[in-house]
Amino acid sequence: MTILSGLFVLLAITFASIAVAFFRMPQLVDPKLGRATAILFIVAAALFVLIGFIGFGGG
Repeated sequence: MTILSGLFVLLAITFASIAVAFFRMPQLVDPKLGRATAILFIVAAALFVLIGFIGFGGG
C-alpha cells in the first residue's frame, strides 16, 4: 500500500464518518436534504476506496 493509497483510504474513512453524522442528525444540513447528503458522502467514500486500492495498487 503506497502512501497515496493510504491517504485516499483515510479520506474515505473521513467521508464515511461525516455520512454517519448526517444520517443520525439530518438537520445539520437541512431536514429534507440531510439523508441525500449522507448518501452522496457514502458514494464519495466508496469512490475514494476504489481509487485508493485499484488506482494505486494497494493490497
